[in-house]
Amino acid sequence: MSLQTPEREQAELSQYDAKVYRACKAMTEAQSSSLKVLGVPFFGTKPHLILHESEEPSANTSNEQKASNPGGQKISKAQLLDLQRKMLNHLMELYGD
Repeated sequence: MSLQTPEREQAELSQYDAKVYRACKAMTEAQSSSLKVLGVPFFGTKPHLILHESEEPSANTSNEQKASNPGGQKISKAQLLDLQRKMLNHLMELYGD
């Protein structure tokens, strides 16, 4: 029989949190993939159109980037997530129970 200590409880809680996080992340990725296959807007955004955290919105872009994105505009990950949430809300309003 093992003795419960605050350290052991904290370790178990950390393991549980990591397990829940992995499961939640996998579920989110699976749902995003399904929505992408269905052609739902903002769920199939090409990676080169998304700003990396280290990039500035109006930073100098290379010729290769300009050729692949003629408008020259990129979207931040936070903006993309906001648009995805709005799209999901619209879908729930239209087709939800």
